[in-house]
Amino acid sequence: MLSREQINAVATLQDHWGEESVVLVGAAGLGLFLDMRWRRTDDLDLTIACDVEDVLAAGDRLEGWRAAGR
Repeated sequence: MLSREQINAVATLQDHWGEESVVLVGAAGLGLFLDMRWRRTDDLDLTIACDVEDVLAAGDRLEGWRAAGR
């Protein structure tokens, strides 16, 4: 089960890049389809299909988001 904050994060990315461009992977993604109550995760692993320039500029357009190391 995703937290409200995780749901909002995915929704923000889908609003920005489109529903078909954002994929939730990793334990959080598996937990939507399988019983993963035995494994807790607080992070979201995402794949986004877009141009490199869009990713680099996204931190400037998406409030609260930044690239690691920036």
